[in-house]
Amino acid sequence: MGQLRIEGDAIYFIGNHIPYNQISPAILYILFFNQILTVALPEELIYRGYFQSRLNFTWNPVISILGSTIVFALVHYDRPLMLFHLMFMGPILGYAYYYSRSIYPGVIAHYLSNIGGVLIIKYVALH
Repeated sequence: MGQLRIEGDAIYFIGNHIPYNQISPAILYILFFNQILTVALPEELIYRGYFQSRLNFTWNPVISILGSTIVFALVHYDRPLMLFHLMFMGPILGYAYYYSRSIYPGVIAHYLSNIGGVLIIKYVALH
């Protein structure tokens, strides 16, 4: 995924440097759309839909949820400040998949979590 990266005073989106004070509503709409199609949906397909479901064949639900959470966090190792958030969100997304037997609740929660981060950045940039 990795198309959206936040560093210092700018957002890097598909290789383009966008200073916070230049984030327009159009860019926010693109970020919102990008988050669902290229981040939340593929990551939930991979980590919950594939990885966690395979672990469920061999291990109990707690181990499979923790296993998918650890892999999910390790894949995002390049952003160490996110580890606490990932270790919190991973089990929530895992339990959502386990109890619903669908990736869609996790996709929605993942999307809302990511969008919340984008909105917080936009708010901080304006104030």
